[in-house]
This record gives sequence, structure tokens and C-alpha cells, in this order.
Amino acid sequence: MALHELQLAEVRVWRAAEMHEGYARTLQHDLNHPEQPSQAEMLRASSLALAASYRALVLDVQGAKRLFREAAQAYDALQMPFAVLMAICGDDRDLVREYWETRRGRWRSTVGPVPFPAEPFFCHFLMTMSMVVWFGGTSAAHEELRQMCDDGQHDRHVPVGRLGLPFMYYHDIGQALSLATRLEPPLTEYLTRLEAVVMDAMLDQYHWQRLQSAVLPVEPETLAVCLVSSTGFTEPLSFHLKIHSPLQGAVVQIVNAFAKQRER
Repeated sequence: MALHELQLAEVRVWRAAEMHEGYARTLQHDLNHPEQPSQAEMLRASSLALAASYRALVLDVQGAKRLFREAAQAYDALQMPFAVLMAICGDDRDLVREYWETRRGRWRSTVGPVPFPAEPFFCHFLMTMSMVVWFGGTSAAHEELRQMCDDGQHDRHVPVGRLGLPFMYYHDIGQALSLATRLEPPLTEYLTRLEAVVMDAMLDQYHWQRLQSAVLPVEPETLAVCLVSSTGFTEPLSFHLKIHSPLQGAVVQIVNAFAKQRER
């Protein structure tokens, strides 16, 4: 099981998922009479995302998707692009398409060469990738993905997302999608770099095993990019990739569980 490779106790992960979901429900009640609504809304969105991520770890796919979709709505209410990552993880394709049609101008317009506004660009990039693979790639989505790959050439080493990985790893996956070339090489490179980050976090066993690390065992951005990348595969992701370690296998196992229940 994935949790064994990640050196995590299943009961502790379940408790964390239930705790964060319960906290989100409490905050929802408080939102009816808030003194600081934005703070409560942010905490609620974050709690939903954490609860969803922990349910993904124990392969409760339906529970995770439900919470990811709630988190998407919560982040969208805050006008935060992170909503699209939640929608991708929740396999809410209609919501992703709605964001594409109504939000991309606002998010894309914030991109500039200096400074590099990582979060809007990063979330927009993953949204455009999902549009290309989920909806057959409208000409606008294909063109935008190609343009973003060209724009991102100058910022390949800029850290993005919660993991802080260089944009180059996501760029190369997006470029493979835009050019319809093999996804396996850039996706394998991504998982290899991801493993290094997770292994570093696992060295602090005290905080890691208590789910108090700054890094989640499987971040939503990892789940999102792997889910989008695996959409075109007819076989499980593990069939196409060279898995070099048990930890990489654990990540792929979670992605495969989500892919099996993917909406058609």
C-alpha cells in the first residue's frame, strides 16, 4: 500500500482527514456571522484541501474528489487561481471548463517576465494542459499552451507551487502535450525530482510521521499534473513509466486509483 512506502500510519492519516474536514464544517457555520470573513474562508478552503489530500492517501477516491470539489468552490470564492488545481484533482471537468471560459483572461493577464508571478501562471498552465487533454484540445487551448511553453522558456528555473520545483518540470510535460510527443520521459523526470523533495522531508521523521511536515506526502499539484498526463493512456500509469523506487510507485498507485474512477 502507498502508506507503507511513505512510512505513514493509516489510522493517523484517517484521523487527520476527519479532523480537517470537521474544522472546515465548523468554519462554514462561522461564516454566517464572521468578523473576519476572508480569514475564515481561507482557513476553510485550506482545511478542505488538506482533508481531500489525506483521503487520497488512503485511496478513498470518492471522498477525496468530493472534498477537492468543495475546496475548488471555496478557493474560487476567494478569487484564488488555486481553485483550478482543486477542480482538476476533483475531476470536475465542467468546472475546469468554466474557469477556462471565464477566468483565464484575468489569470493570464497577470503573467509578466519580471517578477514571475508563479501561482497564477502555474495554475493557468495546468488548467490549459487539462483543457488540451480532457476536451480534445480546442484550437485556442492548443495555441495558448504552445504560447505559455514559449513564454516559460525564460523562467524554467523559477520555483512554482507548494513543492517549489523548478517550472521546467511542468513546462516539459506541457510541451510534450502541445507537440503530441511522448509524455513518459518528462513525467519520469518529474517523479524523480519529486522523490528527492519528499525524501528530504521524510528525513525529519518526527514531523513527517505526525503529518506536520511542510510538504504533503502527495501534493495536489502532483496529483493534478499526473492525472492530466495520464488521461490519454489506455493502461495504468505504472505500465507506461519506469518506476525506479517504491516511493515513486506509491505516488503512481494513488494516481491509478483516481484514474480508475475517472469520469467519462
